[in-house]
This record gives sequence, C-alpha cells and structure tokens, in this order.
Amino acid sequence: MKIITLAVALLVAAGSLTVNATTVNTSFGSLPSATWGGSGIPNGAVSITTISGLPNSDTITLGLTATPRYSAGELANNGAGTFYASPGISSPGLANWNFDYYIGISGGEFANYHFVLSYGNNSLTYSFDPVAIANADGGKSVTATTREDSENLGWFLPFNPNANGTYNYDLKAYDSDLNLLGDSLMTVQVGQPVSDGGSTAGMLGIGAIGMVFVKRKFGLAA
Repeated sequence: MKIITLAVALLVAAGSLTVNATTVNTSFGSLPSATWGGSGIPNGAVSITTISGLPNSDTITLGLTATPRYSAGELANNGAGTFYASPGISSPGLANWNFDYYIGISGGEFANYHFVLSYGNNSLTYSFDPVAIANADGGKSVTATTREDSENLGWFLPFNPNANGTYNYDLKAYDSDLNLLGDSLMTVQVGQPVSDGGSTAGMLGIGAIGMVFVKRKFGLAA
C-alpha cells in the first residue's frame, strides 16, 4: 500500500550543518553504490546527504535523483539538485520519468531510525514510507544495509503526465525519538527550459518526484 500524508517539501541546498552534534554534509554528483533497485539506471547525478557522528559510529547516506523511464541516458540538471523533464507518458497514467531514492546505513540497523519521503507540487505535498515501499518491492531494492527504489508519480496520486509542472522531493532521516537528523532534497521541473549553466547530463527531459517516510504508529500517516 502507498501511504500518503501531508508534508512540507524543500529545495536542494548545498553545504554542511550540524544537528544535535550530528554532522550533515550535502553534495551533488555520483553515488556509485546506488542501483535504485534495478539495472542500468543512471546514478551519476544525485542529490546526496551524508549524516555522520551518530551513536555507535553509524553513518546514513540519503540519495535522490530523477531518471528517464524505459530510456537511456540521464535527465538534464543544473548540477545542484534541479532536474528538467519533458511532458509525456511511458504507459497509461505514468510519466516518462521516474524519481529514485537511496537509503544506506553503515554500522547500524534500520530499526534504529525512521525515514520520510515527501513529494508534490507547489500547492500540495504528500509523503510515504520509503522503507516500507522498498520492502514491498523486494529484490535488489533491499539489502541488510540499503533500501532503494525507482518510482513513478502515477503510482502514488492522480496527475497528468502531459502537463507542465514543478515537483519537490524531500527525503528525511529521523532518530528513534523522531529528532530530525538530516535530509536530501530535489526539484523536478517538467516542460520548463533548462536554466543557464545547467548540465545536459541527459538527452531527454524527464522529471522526478519526492517522497517521505512516516511511521504509522506515530499517527503521521493518513
């Protein structure tokens, strides 16, 4: 089941910060460990957040990207977390681009943390549990240290794949007490021109959507 709740989406910001003595570093680039639960899916343009300084020397890596669906190459991007997609469908109700997420834990266990993936347009944002979705999909999307998947907006809510739009994604990590540890952010602009200085990392204009994990027992899912 896809769990949908209201949430807030943010834009990608680069740099580093410290939250509760936890160091959070953000970057944009290649994430070689990410397969997005499939094969041949590009991982060279990813919004990456690394959270270190956690108890037991745990490290969490979060990644978000947008990729073509059933097409080769990468989407164009501005090199800072904004991707550019073309309107169109890959199959009825599904956009011709996917959004992809990666959660990796080094030294710890998923049971010690909570994750939320939010996504939406400028008027309404939704959220769901990315770990639960990855577990349900199974296969290569689930290992002892990773949860990852490639998803399409059409699987989560009704929308028009042929319409222009801007979609924001926010993948957040929380500790067991629901203190925010850090997040990874991404924006997908569909049917809009690539900004000056943007990368032509892909020959196709395609977009992605954001996600968030919320545990049902905390009353955050609707």
